Amino acid sequence: MFAVRQFRYAVGKELLEIPAGIMEKGETPEETAKRELREEIGYDARRLEHVASFYSSPGFSDEIIHLFYATELFPSRLDSDEDEIIEGVTLTPDECKRLIEEKEITDAKTLVALMWYLSRPIINR
Repeated sequence: MFAVRQFRYAVGKELLEIPAGIMEKGETPEETAKRELREEIGYDARRLEHVASFYSSPGFSDEIIHLFYATELFPSRLDSDEDEIIEGVTLTPDECKRLIEEKEITDAKTLVALMWYLSRPIINR
C-alpha cells in the first residue's frame, strides 16, 4: 500500500494519506486518480477499480471523493505541484492496522480507503 506524508497547512502538521487530489477542469475521476498517482508516488496504474464515491463533509461541502484501487503499477513520474512537499511511504497491511489502532491516521478518506483495503479477503491471508 502506497501512502504519502504531507504537511497540511489547515491542520498545521504532517498527515499520512493515500495519494489524492482535486479534479482539474475536464478531467474524469479516473484521469485524476492516475495523474495524482504519477505526481505523488511516481507510478501509474494499468487498472483502476472504482471502490466508492462519498461526500467528504456534507454538512458544509458538496465535495465528492472518488476512491479507486490501483493495480498493475509501473513507474511513471510527473512533477509534483510547487506547493507540495511529499514523502512517499510504503505500508504493509500490518502497518496499516497498527497506524489505525494507534490513531496515527486522522485523514477521513485515508481511513475509509484503509478499512476497505484491510477488509479484502486476499489482504488478510
